[in-house]
Amino acid sequence: MEFPRYAEDLLKNSLEQFQHTQNLNTTPKLHLLLRELLDTIFERKSIDNSFVTNDQAIQQAVPYIKQHFAAPLTRSFMADMTGFNESYFSSLFKKETGWSFAEYVNQIRVDQAKLLLLGANDKLQDIALKTGFADGSYLGKTFTKYVHLSPSSFRKRRHSHRIVSIQFLGALVALGIQPLATTRKLLQSSKLLHKRLPTIVEIESFDLLEEIRQLEPELIVAPTYFYNYPDIMKTLEKIAPVLTIPWGQLDKLEEVRLLGTLQGRTQQAEEWINNIFFLFQHAEETGDGAVECAVLIEEKKIDEIFGWHNMSGIKENTVYVINGTAQYASKGMSIYMEGVPSHANEPENGINPAFAIAKIIDSIPSFIDSTANKGNVLCTVVQVDIGEKAFGVNASKGTLRLTIRALYEEEMGKLQHKLENVAQAEKYGLKIRFEYQDEFPETTNHEESSDKIRQVCAEKNIPMLELKEAFRASEDFGHYTKLTKGSYCYIGNGEDYPNIHTFEYDFKDDLIVTGVELFKGLAEL
Repeated sequence: MEFPRYAEDLLKNSLEQFQHTQNLNTTPKLHLLLRELLDTIFERKSIDNSFVTNDQAIQQAVPYIKQHFAAPLTRSFMADMTGFNESYFSSLFKKETGWSFAEYVNQIRVDQAKLLLLGANDKLQDIALKTGFADGSYLGKTFTKYVHLSPSSFRKRRHSHRIVSIQFLGALVALGIQPLATTRKLLQSSKLLHKRLPTIVEIESFDLLEEIRQLEPELIVAPTYFYNYPDIMKTLEKIAPVLTIPWGQLDKLEEVRLLGTLQGRTQQAEEWINNIFFLFQHAEETGDGAVECAVLIEEKKIDEIFGWHNMSGIKENTVYVINGTAQYASKGMSIYMEGVPSHANEPENGINPAFAIAKIIDSIPSFIDSTANKGNVLCTVVQVDIGEKAFGVNASKGTLRLTIRALYEEEMGKLQHKLENVAQAEKYGLKIRFEYQDEFPETTNHEESSDKIRQVCAEKNIPMLELKEAFRASEDFGHYTKLTKGSYCYIGNGEDYPNIHTFEYDFKDDLIVTGVELFKGLAEL
């Protein structure tokens, strides 16, 4: 039987495209987290909830057994729960799952006992009570029957080195474990791991298990969806104990932590997990996402942060870096004015906001005069909305929307204050209200962090140039560098490549290779 790949078609296609652009020397952590990112984006379905069956009774029974394995589970009870007599329930369970009811319950309990034997130092009697067995003696007999090892002998596999990995290959590599074998399809899904494990045996089909037997593994790590294949599970168990790990229920870091605990590598797991965080941030275009994600800086005590952005108009696959301000501060400013309506032939009886708005607009050139500010200051009128298309009515409501931005956030604050003052001064009895949105601080690079980018580029022969001046556009990365040191750099799309946020623009996948290589170097410093 060919090894099944449970993944969304869209995810599979995306991963295949990503494989063509991976750098073969990328660190396992960065690669594993990038895969987690794709899993998150496409909301990988959990396939571990039930067997591949359309029978509702079995769909109800299997999760119940998994959740209540420690409780008394009898065929009579399960038959009553699903609405069948015992004989029919047993036949249906066997037909739909490939396991007899008693066999499946024992397998689940034994596999849970395996986790406790490796992950804790509990006595066998205590493990028995936690996994649904009457006592330690009965657990021992059942365990030996299913695993072909005694519980005490199995516990010695906590520090196994000869492991076959049917899934969770990246997590094992993160723990410093070099598996003996894995499935060909899993290995082909990651050029990085293929490069990292040049001598690993590739399992093409589970119809050919003799090659696994010849490797004489101490442990086989498999996902829990392998319960769908009882014959394969039983055959593998005769070769070496099978350690079933929840599939689709844990994130990548939790998988590393669990396997670290089970293999006596807790310290390695925690060091790997706590060293580097890969941040996938939402709402990048408005700045709201960074505000919410910035709490991670304090929660995880992040002492340095790096990021990069693709940019058109600069040399392709070249890294650009700058000290100090890399991108301007900016915010959207809305000024709402409300006066008094009147007939168009009696404008003196109304209060029209048009004149106040005009005076604000007229004041802008003097406010942004370079001689009056430190660094560049800009104010762009994005919308003027006064009155309605009604020629018999004197306008009474108006809205002026501006984008204000500056090289330095302090100067932007001064501009905002000036605009608010002139609006208040010219109120003419108008009710005035201010509103702000899409607020971005300046993105400030710390020299120490920028120097690390320069160092990595030099060591890895990545083309690098100094950015001559900050980009006027804003970037919410500035929220992070207000809390900790860091640097934000740019990788060029090409000098003639379409600008980002245009119809012609398309992200250049080959930049991922440069970006990951840069991050790899930073992680290794």
